[in-house]
Amino acid sequence: SSPLDALVITDIYSAGESPIDGVSGYSFYQALKQLNLPYPVFYAPYEPHFTAILSALDTITAENDLILAQGAGKINYLAYLLARK
Repeated sequence: SSPLDALVITDIYSAGESPIDGVSGYSFYQALKQLNLPYPVFYAPYEPHFTAILSALDTITAENDLILAQGAGKINYLAYLLARK
């Protein structure tokens, strides 16, 4: 059994650091998929209004599920959008 039911990965943005060649949200997602984890892993590209992420969450969550969003910058807007649903 896994402590996770699903994992959604989105794009990585720096907090002012220089990007690392070959490191992206999508490459991280691909690496995780190769591990055959005991839960599904999804990739949802970043969009200013979190359309793709919200769509992914709609397909894998139910009422009263816990959604943990981790990141910097505008990720707090995703929490705001989820709270308004």
